[in-house]
Amino acid sequence: RNAPVKFSHEQLSFINLAVKEKMNLLLTAPAGYGKSAIISTVVKLFEHTLKPYNIEWLYAKYGHNYSTNNILLCPTYGLCASTGKAASLIKGRTLHSFLGIGLGRGTYHDWYNRLTTFKYMKGTLDKLRAVQVIIIDEISMISAEMLDKISDYLKLIKRADTPFGGIQLILVGDFSQLPPVHGAYAFKSKEFIAANIQLYKLTRCFRQSDPVFLNILNEIRFGKCSDDSFAILKAQTSIDESFSKGLKPMRLLATNAEVDRINEQELIRVCKETQCNPTSFPVRVERGQSKKAEAYRKADGIPEEIKLVVGAQVVVTYNLSTTVVNGSQGSIISMNENEIDVAILGSSTVTISYIPYKSPEDMNVENP
Repeated sequence: RNAPVKFSHEQLSFINLAVKEKMNLLLTAPAGYGKSAIISTVVKLFEHTLKPYNIEWLYAKYGHNYSTNNILLCPTYGLCASTGKAASLIKGRTLHSFLGIGLGRGTYHDWYNRLTTFKYMKGTLDKLRAVQVIIIDEISMISAEMLDKISDYLKLIKRADTPFGGIQLILVGDFSQLPPVHGAYAFKSKEFIAANIQLYKLTRCFRQSDPVFLNILNEIRFGKCSDDSFAILKAQTSIDESFSKGLKPMRLLATNAEVDRINEQELIRVCKETQCNPTSFPVRVERGQSKKAEAYRKADGIPEEIKLVVGAQVVVTYNLSTTVVNGSQGSIISMNENEIDVAILGSSTVTISYIPYKSPEDMNVENP
């Protein structure tokens, strides 16, 4: 079992504002500051504290198109992300899927007309009228125009004039990372301002402790690199073996083709050294989701199979626990057709079993 997470004072303060004070919030920080752990805890607390709306109140507001079972099955919160990959990492759904807006084209009136015209959309309509909180990860990729349209859309659904129809918003991300494909950042949205979304910035990094290295990271995050920082980086021509435990430093490359070429070279090298043949692990798709999941697999750049061998160095790309997360590095020490054992740098050995690939369109929001 995973050890319980020990939150800092500022993390606990955010959790309190989100769950008890029910404030509209924007949680921002670089990678490694604990955003994912906070959101995971907030979600668990919502599961126990958020109660469905009173059915009589819903009948009075929306008419008798509801059934008791419908209300009880509707989620009280939505766990979403701006992209399929980000949604998969948090075990949520894409924002577009959760809202039932397809590709998000057209006006918010077009979205609403589709939602209320087609019978197969009724479940989505019921869900959005019942939802009380929406969490959106990787908010940096949602434009101000899109956020305004979403607010107006939810106003129609909720029959309320308040921003986002009165739904509590918890936005998460780092605006120093990927921007929207088109348009301005979300914080320039009129509805963002009208909703009085409060900025909450985390200041403590849990992934790094070296103050010099942290300073370099913060400089580069904003597109800067002082002469002192450049000199430090230029001098790093080797790695401390006592820290790396035999792992090679990860190389960051510009294209997938370069990455694939180096990975193939390393696999061949390890196979020669160990005189072992690699084992192919094909991607397994969640039963009943083959078409959607296959489309997202291709969009996310996930190969049909991965070849591994004992002794190969690997990077975890999925949050498995509080200590083994997306980005953890290690080397394979044993494996069979259904699982591999990996010695994780800075942690203990972990057994990684198959996790069927799911389409973010079909993630279970009630029990993420």
